[in-house]
Parts: sequence; structure tokens; C-alpha cells
Amino acid sequence: MSEFTAPFAEKQTPSPITIPGFLAAIAFNAVVFSFGFLLWTERGPYQWIAAAQYAVMESYGQRLTLILMVLLFMPIGLLLVRPIHRSGRWACFIAYGPSLLAVGAHFLMTAYFLITGGTRSEGTTLNEAVRSATFLPQAVSIDTKFLSALDESHSAHIARETSRIETYRKEISGSHYIPFQNEVSHDPRFPVVFRSGGFALEGLSRQAEVEGMIYKAPLPYLLRRNWEGDNAAFGVIISNQQSVHEYWFPFGILYGVVLISMVAVYFSRRSSRRS
Repeated sequence: MSEFTAPFAEKQTPSPITIPGFLAAIAFNAVVFSFGFLLWTERGPYQWIAAAQYAVMESYGQRLTLILMVLLFMPIGLLLVRPIHRSGRWACFIAYGPSLLAVGAHFLMTAYFLITGGTRSEGTTLNEAVRSATFLPQAVSIDTKFLSALDESHSAHIARETSRIETYRKEISGSHYIPFQNEVSHDPRFPVVFRSGGFALEGLSRQAEVEGMIYKAPLPYLLRRNWEGDNAAFGVIISNQQSVHEYWFPFGILYGVVLISMVAVYFSRRSSRRS
């Protein structure tokens, strides 16, 4: 009897992580977070790819740039996956855990802002609103008289599909970035930029206040290119294009689709096991 029970009594301990597996897991995290950061800031390879397109076509495609970035980073990530899986569960935990935590934190932020609408900037003037800006968007009301401080000579229009051949509809659907003059910014590291939909400044000047949101964010590549001599990585962006709810709504749709798909897969597998 003991001959049959002994094998089941032994506990299977997970194999210890190997040094190559540990290094591959660390490298995998570096690749994933570098890809996300460079895509968010439009720096490094993203900027080089966009600049190369602009040199040839005098424009660049955001989707094409994203595809080329994926093709650049994906082979590196795939090369690291094999040694990670060979090293066992601890290597997988180190490799995929930080990314899952980051996604989870972003999901919670999305849910919070969609439910509550976030906070409102306490600034009553432009300079006060700029000083109170954070990397999380806040609702804000700005007096239209401050629009006179915009420096339209260094503006940049970014359509949803940047192309040499653009229709009027695409121009309206894009974003128009206009920097404020230097005296508005309280901190040279964070220049102030106004973001509007299409070319809507004439319509905004007829209103008493501009309703929108304010937040710190990376400056787009095309704006930095037109804004010669300015090397600031981040800026304070005042947008009349979106409310806080509208800003987080696409993320909410994405997470909703993912959750519904996961639930559908779970119940389909459960039903298949019963049958």
C-alpha cells in the first residue's frame, strides 16, 4: 500500500529561478516599460522614426510610427520570453508582475475618474491654474482674455491621421497645439500649451470662459519640431477639447471589452468542461 501512496505524499517544490531567467525577466520589464515610456513621450526611437518620415514626406503617420515601434521592440521581447518560461514560475512572476500591477493601477484610476469625474482646479487665474496642475487631469475654467498670450507662430496641428493629403474633416478631428508666451509659465521646465479641436480659436474668443481640463503631459513631437530651440520634455496642457470624463472614456471602453471577453472565455470553458 505504501508503494502507491508514497509518490502522492511527496510535495512538488517549484524549481528555483536561474540567473539567466532572472536577468531575462529584468530585461523584459526594461523593454516593456521603455516601449510604453517612449510611446507616451514621443521620444527616442519614436522621434527618430517620425523625423525620418517627415524628412521624406514632410509629414508622418502616427499609426505607421506605432507599427514600426512595435516591430522594433517585439523581437527583443520575444527573445526574452523563452528563457523566462524555462526558468519557471518565479521568473514569470518577476517578468509579468510589474506590467500587471501597472495595468491594474491604471484600471483603478480609470474607474475612479469615470465614476467621480475627478477634481477641479482651484486656480481662479491662468497662473494659479498652471501652478496647481498635476499629471492627472483636472477640470478648469479659464477666462478667454488669456488667449491673447498665445504664440500662434509656433503652433502645430496634429490630425488623427497625419498625412500630406488631409481633408477638412480630418483637420477638425485633430488637435491644434499652441504654446503660450514665456511669461505665462511659472516654471521653464513645464511650458504652457493650449490644445483646441481643429482651428477653433475664433469661436472660443466669443465666449466668456473656456471650459476644459488642465494637466501635465509630454509635449507632442510635432509641436517640439515646430517650436525651435525648446527642449522641454513635459508641459502644462490646457485643453478645451475634452472633459475629464471624455479623457478617460476610451480607456473605460477598452477595459470593458477586455473584461467582457475574459468573462465570455471563462463561461465557455466552464460549459465545455461540463459537457
